[in-house]
Amino acid sequence: MSTEWIPKVRQKYSKLVGYWNVEIGGLNQVIHIWEYDSLSHRAQVRRSLAADTTWLDSFVKPSFPCLAHQDTCLLELTHAFPAMVKESPDSDTYYYALLSTNGKFQTMKDNPPVSRIVGCYRPLIGDINMQYVLIQMESVDTVVDIAKLWKEKTEKDAKVKFMNPLSFSPLQ
Repeated sequence: MSTEWIPKVRQKYSKLVGYWNVEIGGLNQVIHIWEYDSLSHRAQVRRSLAADTTWLDSFVKPSFPCLAHQDTCLLELTHAFPAMVKESPDSDTYYYALLSTNGKFQTMKDNPPVSRIVGCYRPLIGDINMQYVLIQMESVDTVVDIAKLWKEKTEKDAKVKFMNPLSFSPLQ
């Protein structure tokens, strides 16, 4: 469902930042980040999607039986860094980790060399005590090193989700 209708229909209303399937740290989860100019822009996008019968019939209605729970929060990008780019469309995709904590954390400047911080986020609406860090990795094995480092750098309640980008995700 997603691989067909997200690129064809949903992305004409707002910019997709990234779309991932969580492999470890929360089974059957999908994480996606969309960019909006403002809450008014987001509201207009939601109205447009609600009026789009192709979107409703081809994606929303078939998705409902698969949906058990959904969390939505408004995130503010606090730090952005350039992502690594694939050398060619045929090269391997990168792997991602979404790190979260509801405590303070020390800088992650000593990341393993095969990883890169893509962005740091804080919620404006939602669980406003959380902090998120999106990390891009060249190797699947790096997630273990990242998880250990995150546990050392956070005060409490550190969580790590290991994610794979879907084929249409801008972050690959």
